[in-house]
Amino acid sequence: MKKAGLLMLYLLIGVCANSQDNTQQIALFCKIWGFLKYHHPKVAQGNIDWDKEFLNRIPDVAGLTDKEEISSYYLNWIKSLGAIKKLKNVQGSMPGIFKKNHDLHWANDSVVFNKPLRDTLNYIFENRNQGKNYYAPVKKIVIFKAASPNYSSEPPYKDSIFPSKEMRLLTLSRYWNIINYFYPYRYIIGKNWDSVLTEMIPGFQNVKDTLSYQLLILEMAASINDSHSFITYTPQTFKYFGEKFPVFKYTIIENQAIVTGFYNDSLKQKDSVQYGDIILKLDGRPVSDIILEKEKYFGASNYDCKLRDMTIILLNGNADSAIVTVERDGVINEQIIHRYQFQYLAEGYYKKDTAVSWKKIDDDIGFVNLGSLNAKDISKAMKALWHTKAIIFDVRNYPQGIYRQLSKYLNAEKKHFASVTQPLINFPGMYIRFKKLYTGKNNTRHYKGKIVLLIDEHTQSMAELTVMALQTAPGVITIGNHTAGADGDRREVILPGGYVVSMSSLGFYYPDGRETQRVGIIPDILVKPTIGGVRQKRDEVLEKAIEVIKKGIRQ
Repeated sequence: MKKAGLLMLYLLIGVCANSQDNTQQIALFCKIWGFLKYHHPKVAQGNIDWDKEFLNRIPDVAGLTDKEEISSYYLNWIKSLGAIKKLKNVQGSMPGIFKKNHDLHWANDSVVFNKPLRDTLNYIFENRNQGKNYYAPVKKIVIFKAASPNYSSEPPYKDSIFPSKEMRLLTLSRYWNIINYFYPYRYIIGKNWDSVLTEMIPGFQNVKDTLSYQLLILEMAASINDSHSFITYTPQTFKYFGEKFPVFKYTIIENQAIVTGFYNDSLKQKDSVQYGDIILKLDGRPVSDIILEKEKYFGASNYDCKLRDMTIILLNGNADSAIVTVERDGVINEQIIHRYQFQYLAEGYYKKDTAVSWKKIDDDIGFVNLGSLNAKDISKAMKALWHTKAIIFDVRNYPQGIYRQLSKYLNAEKKHFASVTQPLINFPGMYIRFKKLYTGKNNTRHYKGKIVLLIDEHTQSMAELTVMALQTAPGVITIGNHTAGADGDRREVILPGGYVVSMSSLGFYYPDGRETQRVGIIPDILVKPTIGGVRQKRDEVLEKAIEVIKKGIRQ
């Protein structure tokens, strides 16, 4: 029995070792395939069907074992691609280059590769593609006068919603390499990007059905921790998260799901749920457990933003009704709630803010809702509020690109408020501080009152850039919660099966180099809504702004 037990242990160790070797070999293949895709001139220029090379060769690599066998295989593959001309002037280091994402240490690993292969990989790097890149065609982003790749050349394979194992691994490799070379914030995603590849390979190899494959894509996209990273729901994932929605709106405050409104006033009459109720459980499951189960599928730059996005699905289901455990005024009870297809709630979901774009709170304080302010109305708003002692600009929304027009009224001088990095297509993994963004103008007749900006986790992308610009005005105070931490432009990546994921495509920084990505914009005065405040229908962030302004006026 003892010998049999030892034999079983050795067999298990052998199986695990082979599995580990298989994962490592596939990871290595993905890295070399991606390196050649963006560096080898003949590959990068689209002269070779590079997906076909992946699909044909991925079955071979699992059997590679020692260093010489591995090196020989890759040397022969590279040789088959044709000779690479030695270049005289290859773009190298330059002033202002951003290097934090560039990492090719694996190509010089003497434990894995022999010297001829290491030399070959370095020769390719030193004489890499310097023309257009077929797999990373550049698209200009007019508003920022910058550019980033758009990945429009990637085949979608739309007929393969559940592809073969080889095609699934292609999905992982395509996405991993795009992030590796062209995602501006790879260095701050919060995890080792090499580890993400090895951790996800077994799942993409062994997944058994369409839904599981799609959930893996969601998890993969979420791994970069970017609030610009998401995948459009499919029929399968829509059903997984629940096709039917409760009639009430809710948000997570103080780690509790609290009801904050309703999508349909007539349908809400069927339920007993009221504004301010806290939903503790859904069909007996604590809401906190549902969050833990589903959060890995939601990409977000920070946790508050993740919770913001998860309220889309937390109480969904495929049944017409559910039992919720509710706390109201200290009393806990169970209630039946009804769920509906989205079309019955869409009008309330998409209902636009009907609040006025600007108003006077009193004679001394003006208020501007940037989410509803149009460019053509800026002059009217500023004229109406010009003689106030303070203006509150609410940026807890998504404004139009109006910060430049607005800054002309607020700034005393032209100010550099952000720097943009864009990827160097001919130097994959490197970025250049391409553009300085300015706002305002020299203006002695600017608004002289106090300026207060309201922000929270709904302040994202253009809204964050707007706050950065408005912060350059004299004496600005920012109040609220930190922002979503996903600044700048968004790019889409198409994956096998026709699935589309997205990511931030340019890097945005304060002039002193501070990131807003993941961190968000940090308020001068931190204020978060409370359950008590919501139940009293108070805007505690706005209240704090008014308190600060009035205190300043009295002084």
